[in-house]
Amino acid sequence: MSDDAQQMNNTNNQAADTESAKIEELSGVAQEQSSDMASEQFAGDNSGGVRADDLVKQVEEYLHGWRRAKADYENLKREVDRERKEMGMFARTMAVMDFIPIYDNFKKAAAHEPTLSESEEGKRFKQWMDGIQHIKSQFKEVLRQTGIEEISTVGTQFDPRVHEAVEEREDAGVPSGQIIAEVSGGYKIGERVLQAAKVIIAK
Repeated sequence: MSDDAQQMNNTNNQAADTESAKIEELSGVAQEQSSDMASEQFAGDNSGGVRADDLVKQVEEYLHGWRRAKADYENLKREVDRERKEMGMFARTMAVMDFIPIYDNFKKAAAHEPTLSESEEGKRFKQWMDGIQHIKSQFKEVLRQTGIEEISTVGTQFDPRVHEAVEEREDAGVPSGQIIAEVSGGYKIGERVLQAAKVIIAK
């Protein structure tokens, strides 16, 4: 930057600073004058029937009412947002509920995979079972994305809130009340049970 340009830039900056100082000074004077006028109006002058204390009290009441209305509005907004989310989740859940029996059948089919030989027929059947497992995994992912969770069964303790015992069996080495087999799956969304898991428990 040339010396002339630098000098002009410095001059402009000084002028801007001077102008800002003047504006701040005028603003301060205006505020002082406004304060003085307010003091003169309410310092003992009751000719209009309005006292400074009464005006302050009225302003505080208005402010309190405004804060209360704002709080009520924020509460209402949160409630509406919560209900909107719940309705959206409910709609998605209902859309997926019809797929749960299909997913259950895939689970049952995959759980009974036979021991396969190394023959060509056995290899083809193994590929078919791998396809079944893949489809089952896709169904499970769809349920998960919708917020639906499977209820844990085999190896866990029976919980009447989420499980339905359809049979009791003697099983050596297994504690009483522990689930030893799943008859049909159970599902929940959050803490809400959509379908209790039907299970077999140890005596």
